[in-house]
Amino acid sequence: MKPFLLTSFISSLSHAFARLRPYAIPISLVMILIIGASLRLTDFSSLTRFNADQVRDARIVDAMADGSELPLLGPKAGGTTFRLGPAFYYFEYLSGSLFGHHPAGRAFFVPLLSLCSIYVLFRLLRFLFSPWLSLSLTLLYATSFYAIKYSRFAWNPNPIPLFVFAYLWLLMLITGPESRKQPLWYALIGIVTGIAAQLHTTLLVLLPTFFILVHIVLFFSQKRLPITRVLSVAFIIILLQTPSILFDTQNEWGNTRAFITGITTKTEKNTTLARNLILDIQLFAQGSTYVLSGKEPDEKWIHPIKLLQSRQIPEIALFTFGSLLLIIGTTLTVSRVKKSAPETGKRFLILFFGFSLLSFFLFLPIGNELNLRFFILLLPLPFVFLGLIIERLLATNIHPTLQKIALLIGFLVLIASNLHSYLATYDLQSYQAKDSAYGGISLGEAEDIVSFIETTAKVAPHETVQLLPFEFERSIKYLAEQNNMSLKTIDTDAIPIGTTVFVILSNSNPDTHLPYSTSRFETMKQSIIGRFSVLAVRVKSEN
Repeated sequence: MKPFLLTSFISSLSHAFARLRPYAIPISLVMILIIGASLRLTDFSSLTRFNADQVRDARIVDAMADGSELPLLGPKAGGTTFRLGPAFYYFEYLSGSLFGHHPAGRAFFVPLLSLCSIYVLFRLLRFLFSPWLSLSLTLLYATSFYAIKYSRFAWNPNPIPLFVFAYLWLLMLITGPESRKQPLWYALIGIVTGIAAQLHTTLLVLLPTFFILVHIVLFFSQKRLPITRVLSVAFIIILLQTPSILFDTQNEWGNTRAFITGITTKTEKNTTLARNLILDIQLFAQGSTYVLSGKEPDEKWIHPIKLLQSRQIPEIALFTFGSLLLIIGTTLTVSRVKKSAPETGKRFLILFFGFSLLSFFLFLPIGNELNLRFFILLLPLPFVFLGLIIERLLATNIHPTLQKIALLIGFLVLIASNLHSYLATYDLQSYQAKDSAYGGISLGEAEDIVSFIETTAKVAPHETVQLLPFEFERSIKYLAEQNNMSLKTIDTDAIPIGTTVFVILSNSNPDTHLPYSTSRFETMKQSIIGRFSVLAVRVKSEN
């Protein structure tokens, strides 16, 4: 009887798997989305970053929530007085209306858009790769520490991946043979471009310019120029810029002039073209490495001899990986475009390579200001390059089983590397990463610090409490205000004798604790909160 039952069970299981086989791809994609969601949403409220930029944005959205102000402009572009469009603030307000007007509720739309980007990247990769290779690369994106890091707090560039992926996807659709039947695609690319242009200055130039270049190529190669639809895209983009245009018409086009001045100033500040070229290449190599491995490069790679002489094995390994990925990926892209290949894949590579190349040229004038956060505009690049390399490896005469085992090990190593960075960064109670990995103070830490101050000081509503200068004091002060408590910053030398003040110190830098271990100060109460120590101290009487 038992062998019969076992045989029957195995047979039923086989039939079940056979019935599920046609749905293997969608089921796998759903599982990847679940993994991506858990990495982006777990403890989101307490772990979301809440620095000075987030405080600035919170105050603006506060004014929107109480009906006192509707912003016509968005955040400033870095290092200039030019301000982007207000779409990011409108997203925060909408998110707050749905999930609560609290810093975490207003930021919640960012991980949701990041989850959508996982699906859109899969659809994008399917233009070029097989379903299973596309799924594997999508899983790597879902677990990428770089992508996760910029999905866990509110900052205007953070929604960019979804809009860039969607932009390239829609470009593929409107340049395909079915585009004449789908005018909706043009409306959607107008909406995507109009919103993305308000998230980053580079996108304000890059997306419309590339759209125009694509249609110029279409005109000369296929004698096709849907002028009505192109104009409709321009109309939608301009329509979505209405608040910014309204502001400029009321202020003598001051923001437009600031944009022109900002471009001129940034160009003048930079060094030689040759150095900017090297810095631009460095961004592409380091960014690709960071996205795929989860390990942030520490050194500048523009001096490879010095890097090799440093004998820093992890950094040299990252340099080697990033350099080979960039060189081999670029070579394979050009090779695939030149060869006869399926029309869809070839068209995707032309669009992808053209978009990446235009981005490279737009970054050249600001080479001196480039850092790894700029690579958020180019997230498809490392996954396309890695996919091309894997395809080439699979086409070799190496034993198929060995190939699959090697590739599986490679993917597992990259995923494990990213998850290691994730766990080291988001366990704030036993933080093991570099300070730059998290990049500030978390909302949970800030709220707990305010709670400690409020409990220790036992203040009445609106009573002022004195705080010594602290890197993230704006975050603490904002949250204190929400609790009807006023915090005032006071210099160490100005503390009256016998007065209790609060000190917030970073546990990653023990030297900051030394001044409060002297005989001048008496510690009344202290607490360790995440990566910080909070002390209530009093200056002792000189007697």
